[in-house]
Amino acid sequence: MLLAELGQRPLSHAWWQRTIRFWNSLVAAPPGALYRQVALDALWYAITHNTKNWAWAFIRGLRDMQYDFPIRCDTLVPVHLPCVFHLLDAPVLSLWQGLDICPRTCPSQHATLCTYYRWFARPRSARRVRSFLQLPLTARCMRCFLRFRMGCHGLPNVLGRRSGTPRAARHCQLCDGHVLGDELHLVFECPSLQHLRGKFAALFGPGIDTMQQFMWQADLLNVARFILESFEFLRERGGG
Repeated sequence: MLLAELGQRPLSHAWWQRTIRFWNSLVAAPPGALYRQVALDALWYAITHNTKNWAWAFIRGLRDMQYDFPIRCDTLVPVHLPCVFHLLDAPVLSLWQGLDICPRTCPSQHATLCTYYRWFARPRSARRVRSFLQLPLTARCMRCFLRFRMGCHGLPNVLGRRSGTPRAARHCQLCDGHVLGDELHLVFECPSLQHLRGKFAALFGPGIDTMQQFMWQADLLNVARFILESFEFLRERGGG
C-alpha cells in the first residue's frame, strides 16, 4: 500500500533494472572487451561447475521469476527488461485482485487492502489530477492525510480489527447512530462533523458521492485539510 500510495516500485525492481542494464551492456560490448570475457568465464563456471558466482545468481534469479533465460556458456544472451518488469509486477498486482467491491462487506483479513483499493487508490479518471505529494501541506497535515488513506489511524473500524472486536460492535464514538465508525462514516455520514462539511461545502458538491470521488477531486489541498480538521475534532472530543 505504501508503494502504491507513493507511486513507487519495490527496491528489487531498481536492483533488477540496474543489473539487467549492466548485463546487456556486456552483451553489446566488443568480443575482446575485458569485462565481457570476465562475464563469459563466470557464466561458463556457473553452468559447467555450478559455481555460485555472480552469473549463477543472475541466472537463478531470472529463472525463479519464470523468465525463460537460455542456458548457454558460449555467448551472452540479452535480457528483455520490459518482460522482467512484467514478471516482477505480476505478484504485486495480484494482491489487488478478487477483493470485495465494498470494504464494509470484505472479510477482515483483506479489509485494509480492500479499503485502500476501493476508496483511496488513484482511479484512471484522476490521472490528470496532480499528486497530493506535490501540495503545499504542513508535515502534520501530510502525515495525517497519509495515515488516513492507508488505514493507520484510530477510527473504530481499524482499532476493532486489531483487537478482534466484531465489526458490528465497532461503533462511532462521536454519534449515537450505533453504526460502523469507518472512513466513509467520517467523511459523509457522522452528524458530529456536519459543521466541517459546511465549512468545506465545495468538497461535497454534485457528483461527489463516493469515497474515490471525494479523495480525488480537483481541490486536493482542501480535501487534506478537511481530513486533518476532522481528526483534530475527534481528538478534542475523545473519539480517536
